[in-house]
Amino acid sequence: MSEKQFLRHGLNGNQLKLIAVISMLCDHAAIRLLAYGLIPALYVAGENMAAERWNQAFWILRSVGRMAFPIYAFCLVEGFRHSHDLRRYGGRLLLLGVISQLPYAFTLNRWYLEPAFGEVFPINPSRAFRSLNILFTLFIGLVLLVFFRKKPLARVIQSKGLAVLLLACGGFAVYTAEPEFDSRFRRLCTVLLLASAIAVALLHVWRKHLALRDWLARFAVLVFVVLLFERYPLAHLRCNIDSGVWGILLILCLSYAESRWSRALVVLLWGALFYSSLGMPDWGKICGTAAAALLLLLYNGERSRKPHPKLNKAFYAAYPLHLAVIWAMVIAAKGPLPQLKLLKYYL
Repeated sequence: MSEKQFLRHGLNGNQLKLIAVISMLCDHAAIRLLAYGLIPALYVAGENMAAERWNQAFWILRSVGRMAFPIYAFCLVEGFRHSHDLRRYGGRLLLLGVISQLPYAFTLNRWYLEPAFGEVFPINPSRAFRSLNILFTLFIGLVLLVFFRKKPLARVIQSKGLAVLLLACGGFAVYTAEPEFDSRFRRLCTVLLLASAIAVALLHVWRKHLALRDWLARFAVLVFVVLLFERYPLAHLRCNIDSGVWGILLILCLSYAESRWSRALVVLLWGALFYSSLGMPDWGKICGTAAAALLLLLYNGERSRKPHPKLNKAFYAAYPLHLAVIWAMVIAAKGPLPQLKLLKYYL
C-alpha cells in the first residue's frame, strides 16, 4: 500500500479533535471522580485494597489523558496556518479561556483546596485560582506563532527598537537574578537572554549576518517569555499556565515541523523531556504522548470528509461545558456554600 493510499484511510482533523476530547474527558474524570471522590471514600471506609485498584485505574486514565494536549497543540498550529482571521481565532480562544477559568479552578485545581487520595496536602486556595487553564496556554502559543511566523511582523523583528528592548530585558533579568535561590534552568535562561540580546545589538551595528540576527531576536524573545513564567509569573500575581513553558515550546516546535514524521518526533521528544523534567521519568504519561505521536502520523491533512460547521463549534464548547458539568456535580454533592466561601480567593 502506497503512502497516499495509507493516508486516504487515515485520520482527519475532526477525528483527531474527537480523540483529544475523549482523552481529556478521561483525564478530568479521573481527577475529579476518582482522586477527589471514590478513592478517598474507600480509604476512609478502610477498603485499602479496593482503593489501590482504583488508584491504578486513575493513573491509567491519566496516561490516556496525556494524548490530549499534543493533539490540541497540533490543531492550533493547523488553525494558525489555515485560518483566514487570526484575530477572531485568538479572541475565541481567549474568551473561552476566561469563561472556563472559574469552573477549572473549582474542579481540576482542587488539590490546593482539599485533600486527595486520603492524604493531607497544604491547602492553598489562592494558588488554585491563579493557575490558568489550557486555553490560555494555547492563546499565548498562538500569539507567539504570529510573532515568529507572520511576515508582516518581520519589520518588528528586524527593528533596532526590538534590539534595545531585548538589551533592557536582559539587563533586567540579570539585575533581578537571585543566584542563591534561582534554579540552574533560570540561571541558564538569564545568561542566554543577555548573550543573545548583546549578539542581536552587535549584528545591528555591523549589519552582517542579518538572517542570524533575526533568528537570535526570535530566540531572545522566546527565552524572555520562558523567564517571564519561570521567575516572574505574571508579575506579582504569581500566575502560571497549564503545561507551562513546555506547552508553549511544543506549539512553536510543531509549527516548524513540516512532515508528519517530524511532527511525531517532536511530540515524542517533548513527552520524554517534559515528563522527565521533575525527576524520574513518568513512563505512563510518556506512553500517552507516544500514542499522540502515533495518531499524528495517521493524520491525512484533511479537516473532515464532510463539512460540519456545528461540529467545529461543539469542539470549542466541549472544554467549558464539561468543566461546568463537573462543577455542577461538585455543587450537588457538597452544596453551594463551600464554593461561595472559596470565591473570596478569586477576587
